[in-house]
Amino acid sequence: MHDTQDEIGSGGTALRTSRYRVSGMDCGSCAAKIETALRRVPGIREVRVSVPAGTVTVSHDDTLGTETVVRPLAALGYGAVPADPVAEAGPSACGGGCCGNA
Repeated sequence: MHDTQDEIGSGGTALRTSRYRVSGMDCGSCAAKIETALRRVPGIREVRVSVPAGTVTVSHDDTLGTETVVRPLAALGYGAVPADPVAEAGPSACGGGCCGNA
């Protein structure tokens, strides 16, 4: 499974699916708080939280950046980073060589 995927949502809006590693999420109550907070963010279409994996996966408008997802989690006291930073930032973030892209 790729950590970032692009697709087209209803209404023709480009959607991206991104996965984040979340620190401090220990139980179902934490997961519910995270899900509720992210569902309130304009442009986020779907939220899937996995407590055992320590991840949250969001489908969102392609125009939303990582900070838009991370900020509400930080406000709740959770740390969050992209599960695959290169996929989130693109091959240019590493110069392209590490991903096989020149």
